[in-house]
Amino acid sequence: MRLFFKLPRWFQIPTPVGSYNPDWAIVAGDPDKVYLIRETKSTGDVTKRRESENQKIRFGELHFKALSRNPADAVDFKDCVTLQEALNSLT
Repeated sequence: MRLFFKLPRWFQIPTPVGSYNPDWAIVAGDPDKVYLIRETKSTGDVTKRRESENQKIRFGELHFKALSRNPADAVDFKDCVTLQEALNSLT
């Protein structure tokens, strides 16, 4: 891993259910693949989160997927519970 950083509040993605602000951006591995996005929530159980929160996360994931013309270059988006889990997901 090269670096990770908390995305600022102003980094927002418009979605049909309101603005979405992902938690972490990570630079790792291939120098041509810059962004890996990790969302951290208090639980990975979607039934214990607000539906609007789940929808924003899903729309955010679709947003990053749509940014790539080539699936191999797609932004790697994962929904994690802790930052440590997010970092462990890189290996």
